[in-house]
Formats: sequence, structure tokens, C-alpha cells
Amino acid sequence: MAQNGDPWSDTPTARCGKHPVRSEEIQRRGTYVNAQGQFVKYDYNETLYDSDGFCAVESCAFRMYNGRWKCHVCGGGPNTEGRCERKVVENGKSRTCNHQCCHTCRAWW
Repeated sequence: MAQNGDPWSDTPTARCGKHPVRSEEIQRRGTYVNAQGQFVKYDYNETLYDSDGFCAVESCAFRMYNGRWKCHVCGGGPNTEGRCERKVVENGKSRTCNHQCCHTCRAWW
């Protein structure tokens, strides 16, 4: 069960860095033969997570840009994770932009 009342706390974080990974619940039922040659029934639910790490929120900007985006703050791109990794110089000091992908940013084509 999720901790702190957050239903997503047990779910891996998506590449956007803000939302849980998109997943699908699959019910598995059937039989198999064990090492002793006996038929064994099974019935369980399995959670499959998106192998590309995209999130479950359809309106997420990072997901909408298919994981490649241009930062509206510094103009850096292509970014392939949820935060901009471009190095910027501000007041003579170098730092990482670190802007979180948002709907003002644009898809990288």
C-alpha cells in the first residue's frame, strides 16, 4: 500500500520527473507443469511499466513532446529527460539550466 496517502508513492517515477510511469495491469491465469510433473494453476495480476519511461499523465508536456524537447528558458535542446541539462552562464558563473519541461517549452523535431 502507498505511504503517506499518496497513491503513486510505490510506482516508479517517469522520465519527466514529475509523474508515475505509465503502466498496465494484466491478469495472468493458466496452468503450468512444475518440476515434479504436476499441473499447477496460477492466477495473479502483473503490472507492466512503460519500457520508455513515459508517464501516466496524458497532458504531461514531456510525454506530449515524445521525450525530446527544447527549453523555453535557455533555448537548449534536444533535452531527453525531464529537466534541461544545458550549461548556462549567469553573472559570470556557469550552472545547469535545470528547467522542468513545461507546456511553454516546445517539441524538438
